[in-house]
Amino acid sequence: MSATPDHEPSRASADEPTPTASSIDPSHAIVEADPLLDERKLLGLPPTGLLSSGQIEAAMGLRAQDIRHHPMGESHKARRVLHLLEAAADRLQAQLALAARGPLHPQAAKRVAARLAVTNRTAARLMVVSPEQRSASMGQVIARDLTDFDRLALAVLVVSRGWNATSAKRLASVADEHGVAVADLERVVDGLTRFLAEGGGVRGNIGDIGEGARLSMRSPRAMTRIDAAEDTVERVLHRLNDALRDEVTSESRASQARLALVFGLFALSWMGVLSWIFFSPSYESLSETPIVDNSTMPALTAEDAAVDASSTIDASSSAPLQRGANGELIAPVAARAAPAKFPRAPGFVPSVPPAGLLEAASAGADWVAAIEEVIPKLTTNGGHIDGLNLALVADALQRAGGAWCVSIGYRAEVTRAFVTLTKTLRSSDDFRKLMQAVPGSDVPIASASANDAKIPQWQRTWIRAFGAGVLATVALDSSQPASASAAREEMRLRLIPIPSGVVTDPFASAATVQIAAAAPALAEQLALDTATLEDASRFVEAMNAAATTSALRTQAALAAVDACLRAPGALDKPGALVDFLGYMLHRLDFNSRGASSETVRNALASWMVDRSIPVTRLWVLTSLLDADMSIAWYGPDLVLATNADLPAREAMSEQMIAAFPKQQVTSIGEAVLVDGKTLEEWKLHVANADALPNDTACNRLRNAAVALGLARVARGFELGEPSVVKQALDDVIDLQSRKDSEWSASPTGERAGLPASGVGDGEFATVYATLGRDAAKRIDQIRALGARPAAGDLGPIDARVVVAEALRGTPSEVRVAAATVLVDRYPNGREVLQATLDALVDGGGSSDAAMFVSQLVGQSVAGRDWQSEARERLLDRLTLLEDSQLHADDSAGLEVARMANALTARFVRAAPTASGRPDRSLMQLADALRDEAASKFLAVSFPQSVDEIERLRGARRSLATSIAQRMAAETPGIVEYAAMLVAARQPALQSKLEPILSEGRRARTAAVSATEQVDVDLRTLLKVIAQGLAPRATERDAS
Repeated sequence: MSATPDHEPSRASADEPTPTASSIDPSHAIVEADPLLDERKLLGLPPTGLLSSGQIEAAMGLRAQDIRHHPMGESHKARRVLHLLEAAADRLQAQLALAARGPLHPQAAKRVAARLAVTNRTAARLMVVSPEQRSASMGQVIARDLTDFDRLALAVLVVSRGWNATSAKRLASVADEHGVAVADLERVVDGLTRFLAEGGGVRGNIGDIGEGARLSMRSPRAMTRIDAAEDTVERVLHRLNDALRDEVTSESRASQARLALVFGLFALSWMGVLSWIFFSPSYESLSETPIVDNSTMPALTAEDAAVDASSTIDASSSAPLQRGANGELIAPVAARAAPAKFPRAPGFVPSVPPAGLLEAASAGADWVAAIEEVIPKLTTNGGHIDGLNLALVADALQRAGGAWCVSIGYRAEVTRAFVTLTKTLRSSDDFRKLMQAVPGSDVPIASASANDAKIPQWQRTWIRAFGAGVLATVALDSSQPASASAAREEMRLRLIPIPSGVVTDPFASAATVQIAAAAPALAEQLALDTATLEDASRFVEAMNAAATTSALRTQAALAAVDACLRAPGALDKPGALVDFLGYMLHRLDFNSRGASSETVRNALASWMVDRSIPVTRLWVLTSLLDADMSIAWYGPDLVLATNADLPAREAMSEQMIAAFPKQQVTSIGEAVLVDGKTLEEWKLHVANADALPNDTACNRLRNAAVALGLARVARGFELGEPSVVKQALDDVIDLQSRKDSEWSASPTGERAGLPASGVGDGEFATVYATLGRDAAKRIDQIRALGARPAAGDLGPIDARVVVAEALRGTPSEVRVAAATVLVDRYPNGREVLQATLDALVDGGGSSDAAMFVSQLVGQSVAGRDWQSEARERLLDRLTLLEDSQLHADDSAGLEVARMANALTARFVRAAPTASGRPDRSLMQLADALRDEAASKFLAVSFPQSVDEIERLRGARRSLATSIAQRMAAETPGIVEYAAMLVAARQPALQSKLEPILSEGRRARTAAVSATEQVDVDLRTLLKVIAQGLAPRATERDAS
C-alpha cells in the first residue's frame, strides 16, 4: 500500500501478503500519485519557488532512472510514464524560457528539436508550452491571420528547428531590420508558440505556411553536409554512451570483462600516442632544400583572407618580361594583402558612470572638509599627527581615489588641501606616515576598509592613479623639501616613476603613467572574456580625467593599443578586444594635427618591426587604419600581409614613415593652425572687446579680464585642447554680457535690511520707557522686536534704545536679550549699525559689548583698543551693504585675478597657488611666460633680452604704491614675453610685431591712469597673439 505525505503509513497485518514488485503499477510505484497531477508533483519538485533548467532535468533524470531499474521498466506502462514525465519537464522548461530565467538545458533543447522535427506524429503537437498557454484557446487560426513579420518569424523557427541559439540570433537580426523592439518580439514568439500549440487550428494550412516560410527565409539549405556529419557524430557518441552505461550498470562478469578490454585498449592507444610524440625523430634537418622554387615566390593566404603584399617575382625568374605599348619594361606588380573584414567597424561608445559612483562623487566636499578639519588640529598639536587624524585623512583620500575621475574639481581641491596639510607637519616620521596613508599601495594600512576585496579592478586602478598623482604633486613641490623627500621615498617603494624634465602637471603625469600601466591587464581580460566593455569605459574615463594634455592622452592611448596587440586571443574576429582597439586608434592623431603626431608615427613604425608582435595582429591593425576614413593618406597598399617576414615588415615601416603627413609649416615658420570658423569667431570676440567702453575703472578692469580670457582661448588653440577653448569662451561671453548693476552689487550678495511695514519709529521706545525697572517686562518687550514680520531694520529712535541696552543695559539678562535680538534679526540693518557706531563714540563698554559687536559684524574685535577696531569694522559693514562703484571695481579686479590664474595654469609646471589679488595674479602670469620664453631659442633676442625685461619689471614694481599701479607694472612684461614666444615660432613675424609693440608703448604713455595702462597693454597682447594664429587649410584649399 502506498502512503501519502499527509498520513502515517498503515502497518500491514501479519496475515496480509507482502506485495511483490511485479504487482505494482510502475506509474504509481514511482510517482506515488495519479499521472495527471501537476508537473512539479509529477517530477517530485517543490510545489513553490523558482526553478532552474538544470534542476528540472535532474529531477526528470532521477524519475527516469527509477523507472528503468524497475522490473517493469520495459513495459508499455513504463514508457507511458516516461512520456508523461518528458511532457511535464518540457512544460516547465517552456515556462522558464518564456520568463527569460536563464539558458535552456542541452537535454531539454534536444528534446524540443526532436519534437519539432517529427511533425507527422501526434507527439509533435505536444509543443514546449506552459499549461496556461496550452489551455488557452485561440480559435481556428489560419495562415492569412498572420502578418508579414509573423510569417518571417515563423519561417525562422521552422528553418532553425525550433527555439534554440541559432533561431534566437536570427530572430534578433530580423527584428532589428524591421524595427521591432525586444518586448514586441517576445510577444510575437509567444503568439507563434500558441499558434503551433493549437495544432487543430492550423491542420489544413501548416504545410503551406511551412513552405512559404522557407521561401521567405533567404538562407542556404536547411541541412548542410557539415550539419549532417555533426548529427551523425552526435548519434554515434550517444550510442557509445548508452552502451557503456548499460555495461557499467549490468554488474555481470561478461560486462566487466568487456569494460576491462575497452579501457585497456584505450590506455594502450594513449601510451602509443605519447610515445610517438616524445620519441619520434625530428624532420627539421631533412628540410635542407627550399620547398618553394627559387624562380617564384607565391603570395600565401592567411585564413583565406590576406595576400602577402611584399611577395614579388624574383628578378632571376625565367618568366618572360612584359613590355608596354612603347616598348618599356613592365616590372612584376606585387600582390596586395586583402584587409581584415568585420561585420561593423570596431569600436564602442563608453557607458555612463554607474549611479553608485556618481553618488560617491557627490560627496567631494566631504573629502576636502575632512582633510581641512585635521589641519588646525595639527597646528595646535605642534605639527604632530596622531593615529586618529591619520585615519581620517587616509579615509578621505581613499574615498576620493575611488571616484575622482568623475569629480575633477574636487580632485584639485583634495590635492591642494593635502599639500597644505603636509606643510603643517614637523617630524620626518610624521611625513613618512602621512605618505604611507596615501591610497594605492599594495601594502594594507590600518585605515583600509574591510570591503577592499569587493572593489572592482578598474576602481583599484583609479585609486592607484590617484595616489600616484598626489605623491607626485608633493614630491615636486620645491617649497617643502621635507615632505617632497618623504613623497619621493614612498614613490620609489611603490615603484612609481617620478616625473622628470618639464612637468606642467605632476598629478596628471604620474596618474597617466599608472593608468597606462593598467592597459595590459585590461586587454588580457578583454581577450579572455573576464572583463567587458564596461571596464573599458571606466579605463577611458580615467584616461580622460588624468591626461590633461594631448601628449599625456597620446601616451595612454598608445599604451592601450600596444596592450591590445600583445594580448592573447584573436583580433580578426568581432569581440570586446578589437572594439577596444578600434576606439583607442580613434584617439590617436594620424594626421599631424598636433605636436603628439610624431610620437604616434614613431610608435606605428616600431610596431611594424617588433618581433614580439605576431604579423597577423599587425595585419588587423593596418586593416583598421585602412578602413578609417578619417585617415585619408592610409591606403590598401599599407595593409601588411599575414605572411610578411621581417624584411617585408621593415620595408612597410619605412613606407609608413614616408607616407605619414608632416606637420604643416608656413614659409615664415611654424604657425598655430586653427579651424577657419573657430578663428573667425575668436577674432569677432576680439573686435567686441575693442568696442567695450573704458570710461570707468570698472570697465577698464572688465576689459582686461576679457582680454586675458581671449588669450587663454589662444593658448588652448596652441595646446590642442578644445575643453580649454570652450571654457574660456564661456567666461568671455559671461564677462561681456554682465550688466552694470551686477558689477556694482555687493560682492557677498547681501542687501541692507528694511524696517517692518506698518510700525512707526519710536513706538518701541515709548512703550519701553513706561516699563521702568521691571526686568521681566523689559525682556519681553525686547523679544517682541524679534517677532516683527519681514523686519530687517529698526527706526533711528528705536535702534538707539535697543543698542544702548545691548551695550550697557542692566541687569545682564536685559543686555543679553537685546544683543541676541539685534544679532539674529537685524545684522544688516543700516540704522542699527549706525546707532552702534554712534554709541561706541562715547567709549566704555564691557567684554559683553565687545562680543556683541563681534557677532554683529561677523569679525572678532578684542584687545584694549577694541572700540576703534569695532568702529572700523562697522564702517566696512555699512559700506559693504551699499551698491557702489567701489564694489564694481573690486568685482572687476577679482575677475582679472581669476582669468589671470586660469591662463597661468596653462603655462606653469605645477598648479600655482591661486591668488585673489589681481596684482599678484598678473605677477604669476608674467613669471610663467618668462619661464616659457626662456626655453625657446632665438638667434637675436626680441623684442629684448629676458634680463632686460626683468630689470624693467623690477623698476616699475619699485615705483608702484597701489594695487592698480602694481598691475600696470606687470602688463608690459606680459606683452613682451608673448611677443617673444610668437617670434620664436615664426621669426619672420618680427617685422610685423615691432610696429604693434611700438603703438602699444605710445598708447600706454598717453594713458592717464594705471587701470587704463592695464587695459591698453592687454589689448596689445591680443594683437600680438593674433599674428601667430593661422587658419588650417581644408581639403578644398589643399586641392
